[in-house]
Amino acid sequence: MGYFLFFFYLFLLSWLLTRIPFVQKSGLKARIVIALLVIKIIAGMFSGWMLRNDMNSDTWIYHKDALVEYHLLFNNPSEYFTNLFYTGYQYGYDGILQFHNSYWNDLKTNLMVKFVSVLHIFSFGHYYVNVILYNFLVFFGHIALFRIFSNVFKNSSKLLIVTCFLLPSLLLFSSTLHKEGLIFSAISITSYCFYKLINFKGFATRKILMVVLLLLLIFLFRSYIVIVLIPALFAWFISYRKKYSTEIVFLLVFIVGVFFFFITPYFISSVNLPQLVVQKQMDFLSLEKANSFIGINPLLPDFKSFVINTPQALNHALLRPYPGDYSLSFPLAPFIAELMLYQLLFILFLFCRVKIATDKPFIFFCTTFSLVVLLIIGYTVPILWAIIRYRSIYFPFLLTPIICSIDYQKIRKFIQMK
Repeated sequence: MGYFLFFFYLFLLSWLLTRIPFVQKSGLKARIVIALLVIKIIAGMFSGWMLRNDMNSDTWIYHKDALVEYHLLFNNPSEYFTNLFYTGYQYGYDGILQFHNSYWNDLKTNLMVKFVSVLHIFSFGHYYVNVILYNFLVFFGHIALFRIFSNVFKNSSKLLIVTCFLLPSLLLFSSTLHKEGLIFSAISITSYCFYKLINFKGFATRKILMVVLLLLLIFLFRSYIVIVLIPALFAWFISYRKKYSTEIVFLLVFIVGVFFFFITPYFISSVNLPQLVVQKQMDFLSLEKANSFIGINPLLPDFKSFVINTPQALNHALLRPYPGDYSLSFPLAPFIAELMLYQLLFILFLFCRVKIATDKPFIFFCTTFSLVVLLIIGYTVPILWAIIRYRSIYFPFLLTPIICSIDYQKIRKFIQMK
């Protein structure tokens, strides 16, 4: 049964994907679309297979917990449709921004389990069939990002296929049955809808509704992303529509954002954002030491502590794992090589970049949004494997402008001269 469903959905969804107008308008040929989907499915299957014996693997925990929910649907449907709203905490639904011991913190896992249980309805509980269904949905996020960048970097479709679909860590972690792929797609489609909105003079109700729903979804999975994303979208809108200096607009929005981040607790005691970041770091530090654990300086909920810890946070988020970190966990080696390649590309960008007429506000949005989220990851996460997984979905936003702005002709001529 499992093999039949696997190939049935593989052929059906591959065919369906090439018939959907949103995908067709990307300009990608049907065979390329199918090949990219198959590559994602293979990556998702490989990840699931590698983690199949890991009792602490989230993807298999989701699968097993969702099987319980799947059977509950048929045995007790009223419980299935209501248990998502149950809170066992004495303070009920309070603590919407809390990162532990709250209904809202548990909800992100419960939502993922409920989502996988819906996939079980179509897969009859087969993990690898779910991988196909999951990647079919996530694929629209890749297409959305590709379509935006295709408008920004024209005649760069081959590079964009790599940066929007095939970056190794993005490919692996967005294809695994996990939250990363859904969050990536939600951010990408939000960016696409917003891109269309600010380039459209009228009032597009459907796209506005889509943005609101996707922001809500992202908030339920990882609330801090929305706290960063909304100011970044606002700066993008202002710098595009008002034609102000892009650098000045984003700098001012960043400064105001930092100001409100630290000043909010003095006006709304229940919304202590610095303390929430500190608590998130403490939650990670309280976990059993993983084999890829790295030292991290403790944060305090004040401006000085955040400034002092910024260099280390950026170092962890952008430069780790180091080449020597493979000694902590040998499977880190491919991701070390990947990161070294990105660092080389950044150096080439600094010395061999070509000036291209681009959408500057959008590029600044991609860069500032990604860097701030990566900064938060660096502040809070002391585990290399978690850092690699969390940051993987932001690499397309950060690296695409770099990779597409390198003067490859100049590099080729230099090599030939040598």
